[in-house]
Amino acid sequence: MQNNQKYTLDIGGILAITGLFITLFGAPLSRAMVSIGTAVFAAALIAWSIRSQWKLSVASKRMLLIVGILVIVSVIDNLRSPVEGKLLYQFILIVPLILVAPVIMNLRIDHRMVRGVFLLVMLLFTIMAIWSSVNYFLNRDEIDAMLLQSKHVPLVTRMHHIYFGLFLAALSWVGIHYGVRSRSTMRYFFFGMSAAMMVSMHVLSSRTGLLGFYASAGIYLVMILGRSTSPRLKLRLITAAILLPLLSALLIPSVRMKIENTREDIASLAEGGEELNFKSFAMRTESWKAGWSAIKQNWLLGVGSGAYESAVAKGYEEIHTPLFVQNRISPHNQFLDSWLRCGVLGLLLSISLFVIPFVRKIRHRSDVFWPLWGLTVSAFMVETVLQRQLGVIWFAIFYFLFFVEKPERKSPAQN
Repeated sequence: MQNNQKYTLDIGGILAITGLFITLFGAPLSRAMVSIGTAVFAAALIAWSIRSQWKLSVASKRMLLIVGILVIVSVIDNLRSPVEGKLLYQFILIVPLILVAPVIMNLRIDHRMVRGVFLLVMLLFTIMAIWSSVNYFLNRDEIDAMLLQSKHVPLVTRMHHIYFGLFLAALSWVGIHYGVRSRSTMRYFFFGMSAAMMVSMHVLSSRTGLLGFYASAGIYLVMILGRSTSPRLKLRLITAAILLPLLSALLIPSVRMKIENTREDIASLAEGGEELNFKSFAMRTESWKAGWSAIKQNWLLGVGSGAYESAVAKGYEEIHTPLFVQNRISPHNQFLDSWLRCGVLGLLLSISLFVIPFVRKIRHRSDVFWPLWGLTVSAFMVETVLQRQLGVIWFAIFYFLFFVEKPERKSPAQN
């Protein structure tokens, strides 16, 4: 790679990472910096690709093919929709970020540099998480009352609480990953920050983050138990898997509040009526029903982003929802969202992103990838991840970076 292209990639990366950092504080122009930085990143990649030959595995080629088709489908979706400023904004916001995938999957990454970047990101998120947790305990009575009303624990950052939880869950696994691989005292920093983020994640009680974390923990547990020959390690992992949720419910008040709130949510679904308007899980379930109703009328080609909102509104009417108009949210499920926007092709592309890793045997992937795979699948089930800038960043960085990372020749779990 020529020096000017390398510098362009560096500048793009610095802009994107800086934008992500200051997004935590809600600083002006931070989201624009992320988008511009990623666009510069992609432009340098295109210039480089003209002069370079990439050496990709079969799985990587197929994954990039899926990402490329996703971009094309997004372009077609916007072209067939009515011309609206918000559609153009959505296109500019999301498509360049999806191009992070080929950058990550093709560059020869300096893993020491990546580990250093993650160390800084983890440190920042750990500070924010602990700060928010301390704020909860200082204002516990008021916040507990909010939790019973399906509201979230206030954060000291301006980042959306759902995506803050997803970042904490993903970074917890990254910390464990680098802690296991490290042979120096740095391992204690990684393990310590992972532990702090796990505890804070329970205190802050983002159900999406916790759902993803426990889904990924289940996958990791099954993977290690199937691979390890050490009875002692198996016993420790099973004990930890049992104790972690139990101790969280016993020792952390906000977890108990969320459990109670979830129980009430489920009960309200059976009762129906206007009570659903005050329960977040119940509203999400209604959104899935409305989305499915809209899909049944447009299952082949979808409706496009331009007609998306009107199709969802019609879906709510068809299921005779008791939700007030202001509570009729879009379907919080990426698979349903892609299907409704882009038809069967959009659904198949979304599913393919999670099928491609199985092209090769599981042992050809890094240990940390599979928990992140489970975390991402669970997030796609309850959120429209690719319709938010932070969601696209989160997905592109964690999923694709560790998709291409090679496993160690000898896993510590096998010792």
